Amino acid sequence: MNNTGFVTLGIAAAQAGISRNTMRDRVRSGELPAFADPRDRRRVLLRTADVLAMATPRPLPAPREEVAAVA
Repeated sequence: MNNTGFVTLGIAAAQAGISRNTMRDRVRSGELPAFADPRDRRRVLLRTADVLAMATPRPLPAPREEVAAVA
């Protein structure tokens, strides 16, 4: 990662351990905000903090109790 606070989509995918296409899907879905590189508007940049937060393991939610069907 660099000191600008932003990384390219490819570097972000490598850091998160997912494919570029999966990272692109997460950007398209709105899960991750993306920015255009001011030097080349075709390049997609992601905030380093957002990528790290996405790649940080989180506990799974507790399973919901299934409601027993009354027969």
